[in-house]
Amino acid sequence: MAYHPATPQAEEFAVFRSVEIARERLVIVAPPHADSIEPLPLHVSHRRTYIGQIWQNSRVSVPVTEEIEHGMAADIRAYCLSGNGRGVVPETLIEADIASGKLAMCVPEADLSYSFALYCAPKASAQAKRVWKAAAQLTNRQISSKVT
Repeated sequence: MAYHPATPQAEEFAVFRSVEIARERLVIVAPPHADSIEPLPLHVSHRRTYIGQIWQNSRVSVPVTEEIEHGMAADIRAYCLSGNGRGVVPETLIEADIASGKLAMCVPEADLSYSFALYCAPKASAQAKRVWKAAAQLTNRQISSKVT
């Protein structure tokens, strides 16, 4: 499950143990030829999605003619690649597009980071608990190796 401090999670998850397994961030991208001050359509995730809620709660100021909601980040990427405006997408989705010059970041200093966590229910099956414990141990090893 994704988590961002400005976007509340359902209270039901308070009883679950969690371990962070990945980090991601939303970035604002545009075709490389786009003028940074020209208002353009802004393609965003639908407000009912968690990514859309992160955007709604943490929006960054960019010149916009209209905000267009989409159900999938891949759709947003496609609109941006075709030159039809800016988009708010997960960074890992467009890393290759940025590296190849097909897209450009608009507001690189914006901090729209979020994390992914694996949750384990108190009454989870033994197999589910083993998977959660393995993820927790792997994550702790990765954290420890970065510290030393």
